[in-house]
Amino acid sequence: MRARSRSLIFLLGFLFVARSALADGKCAEFATNTADSQCLLLFFFPRLSVGGGWTTTLRGLNSGTGLVQFSWYLYKDTGNFEPMITSFKGGLLGDVGQNFARGIWIYPGQSEENFFSPIPEEEGVNKNGTLFAGYQANTPEALRGLAPPWVQVCNLGGMCASEVGVSPAPRWRGTFSGTADGRQGYALAIGNPGELDVIVEGDLYDSKGVKMGIQTWVIPKNGGAVAMVLSAPKTGDFSPGWGPGFGDEMFSGGQIFTGRVELRVISPGGKIVPVAFLFQNGGMSSAPMDPF
Repeated sequence: MRARSRSLIFLLGFLFVARSALADGKCAEFATNTADSQCLLLFFFPRLSVGGGWTTTLRGLNSGTGLVQFSWYLYKDTGNFEPMITSFKGGLLGDVGQNFARGIWIYPGQSEENFFSPIPEEEGVNKNGTLFAGYQANTPEALRGLAPPWVQVCNLGGMCASEVGVSPAPRWRGTFSGTADGRQGYALAIGNPGELDVIVEGDLYDSKGVKMGIQTWVIPKNGGAVAMVLSAPKTGDFSPGWGPGFGDEMFSGGQIFTGRVELRVISPGGKIVPVAFLFQNGGMSSAPMDPF
């Protein structure tokens, strides 16, 4: 029989752990949950979408040898840890309720899946946010070698994209192609799991390595994320969830652009987590972004 779910910790305790908890002797290379002295392996997801025809699914797998607790918390794109209130369904457990920091014990070889959807009174409202998700265990041995959790974002039209939990890094790179008519597009979301706002510079290169444009974004602290279409205007007003891009500079050589974008934190230091989405033929998929 699977262990029943229970509340993990209250919000402030979870935030403290998520921000900067340091490893101690018991937890070795992992952080320590100061609320209950468990060892913590946490991942950050810079983009999720709930409502307005969108849902987010979170999946975790205990690929280790010991008992672990799968936990998560969602936040709006406000930069101040404002909770994103949703409904969730706890996989086979059938638990339905308001979004909250949760912990579900899962045994080796078992997985857990949670579906986040809007609360009924906000079903037509689209909200974008970020997600902390990971595992807790009584010993560091139970956390070693665990597969990262992953999320899938889908809309009612069948467009879906997945992202796997990764560790933050100061520099990232991704290659892509796009068309000026918008039939093939590329978008980024950049998350900042650090304690300070950061300035991120994006450099756009064509397939020959020629720099085509430079853009900077201020990414709020506390998990704030910003998304942008690379060909979006460089300045001006933007629809909710979409920020400035490189303008039409990327198509100065023709109607099709093939190249790469490089992201790096330039001030005041710190690390980010990006995710890239490719839009093509009415569908959406994830595109690789790698630290370098």
